[in-house]
Amino acid sequence: NVGAAGIVITNNLKEWQHNKFIGDSLHIGSGGVTVYGDNPNTFVTFECPVVLTDAQTWHNPKLRQMDVSGTVTASGVVSSEAGKDTPVTFSGFNRIDPSLKGMSVERPAFAFKNDNTYTGDTIINSGGVLYLLFSNDFPGSKIDPESDLILSGGGLAITGKAQVFTQSVSRLVIKAGENFIGGKNADAVFDCGEIVREGIGGTMTFPVSWAGGTTAYADNTNTDGILGGWALLNDGAFAAMNISTRMVGQVSTAQRWNTDSWGNNQHVVVMGGGVRTAGDVSPNSVRYQAGQPAFTNDFADAVLTIKSGGLAVNNTAPCKLENGVLRSGFETGELFVFTAGLFEISSKIEDNGDTPFTLVKAQSGTLVLSGELAFTGDIYLNGGKLVLTGDGAEIESEIHQSGGTTLALSNGANLKCNGDGRVLGGNLELGSGSKLNMEICGKTSGGDLIVPLTLPNRFGTFNVTADMENPVELILDVAPGADIKRGNYPLIRWTDATTVSGLDVDLFAFDVHNTIQGEIVAVENGIDFVVTSVARGALITVR
Repeated sequence: NVGAAGIVITNNLKEWQHNKFIGDSLHIGSGGVTVYGDNPNTFVTFECPVVLTDAQTWHNPKLRQMDVSGTVTASGVVSSEAGKDTPVTFSGFNRIDPSLKGMSVERPAFAFKNDNTYTGDTIINSGGVLYLLFSNDFPGSKIDPESDLILSGGGLAITGKAQVFTQSVSRLVIKAGENFIGGKNADAVFDCGEIVREGIGGTMTFPVSWAGGTTAYADNTNTDGILGGWALLNDGAFAAMNISTRMVGQVSTAQRWNTDSWGNNQHVVVMGGGVRTAGDVSPNSVRYQAGQPAFTNDFADAVLTIKSGGLAVNNTAPCKLENGVLRSGFETGELFVFTAGLFEISSKIEDNGDTPFTLVKAQSGTLVLSGELAFTGDIYLNGGKLVLTGDGAEIESEIHQSGGTTLALSNGANLKCNGDGRVLGGNLELGSGSKLNMEICGKTSGGDLIVPLTLPNRFGTFNVTADMENPVELILDVAPGADIKRGNYPLIRWTDATTVSGLDVDLFAFDVHNTIQGEIVAVENGIDFVVTSVARGALITVR
């Protein structure tokens, strides 16, 4: 009985070696299970029965190919201590972009083999994937069918052979992050109960089928013909409920061969480009179909309001939405942009009246924003790469970035890191002409200096691709009420495990007011601004 301490596995096993837990039973408390070390093809297996004595989290950064199984596997029965509900969370350490779902992709993976009896919610987050390994010997439930499955940047995969296996839950709860349910080698059924979306920033793909079929069922209805602009079927069309069968399927669409033919209340499938002369339009959803050539849809001076917020770019050829104004008609103000390839938006993006526009970027492709960003809501970078480029691309909003995703700046794009500082959860790329607007000498309530920009993901990357002719521009402001003296002021910090490339302080340019002098210096795991002199009695500003 390890109790609240949980289990921490830190040894570096050799390739193809296992940590196996055997015996009569293993009782695990609130400390859960944490696996460190990253040698490939090493595994942790609980072959004994596991008794959960409290709510807990299992952390695992170890990668395994998606069509195989878990690097942390419970093959013994998992149960709860008598009389207790023991919710269990499976976390992927924010190591991998959660939009990566292909058979050859490696993800932090957990697996259940037995017919488990634990009670409580099952939560999968931070890029983790939980495999339910059904078999003729163990055809029963792997997770509690009377509780919720909660996904927040996580996935559930079902495998098995020879017969139809069914897993049910009370509710499927979708939270912020890119989420999926999928399967391989199984005529599997996943009964979602009721699908509930909590908060904002969450996207969902229903069954992601690799080499076999998984069918999802639910008790939901449709809005304007679809489950929501946040949900796709197999990373393709927008998901829709068949009310009579409860099956999650796909929406009926209207193919449109030029921009002028887009109509109100349609689920538009884009089959051609051109300039819009027909004025403002409010389709239910917009999808660029896979296998088509590159299209540019020019909205001139028209307003495009996507009612469901759903904009899916299945096409891998580079497509573009330009000019005009883009808004979301979804009740929360979210626009869900799914990109399989490269998609650019140069239209002005703005709030819809009093409803703030919130950008939710999903799937593993690249979204380029090159127009005026006039919205006031947050950005959720759930998958792939988001590129901000051009002088109009100025971001003051909060950015919720999943591990493994990339935020890139170039050509005048300005990321503001003022106030309490900015924290990015994934990768950062600073290209030629990018800008960082920062305050120095702000302090926390505890009196510590605020770091304007922090990159805390130990699996993340920080890449500087600027050149001497077009360096990164640092726009340094003094925090209100700051007392500037000689010494170091932090600008950027990262972890000792962050992969850093192209870093040269000479690639960071700045202008200094004549009452203060200083320089940019590299320090351990960071960049500082060093104030070398301050004019006495002067009003201090740094520009």
